[in-house]
Amino acid sequence: MKVNSIILLLIFTLVIFSSFLLLRLNQTEVSLDLLFKEIPIRLGLLALSAFVAGLITCLVLESIYFYKRNKN
Repeated sequence: MKVNSIILLLIFTLVIFSSFLLLRLNQTEVSLDLLFKEIPIRLGLLALSAFVAGLITCLVLESIYFYKRNKN
């Protein structure tokens, strides 16, 4: 294995482990207010969902940028 593959595997493992800890250790319920509806949700799940949404947004924007850059 190359060093880059090992580092990528370690980072992936660290993210999965921290996600597990975030979901398991944080059982506090908060109310998420969505315009006209209020949803009770655990704080760990809310933080993890915000992280994943930001990660997906970043990946989509980066792929659009690289696609347009390689097109020229």
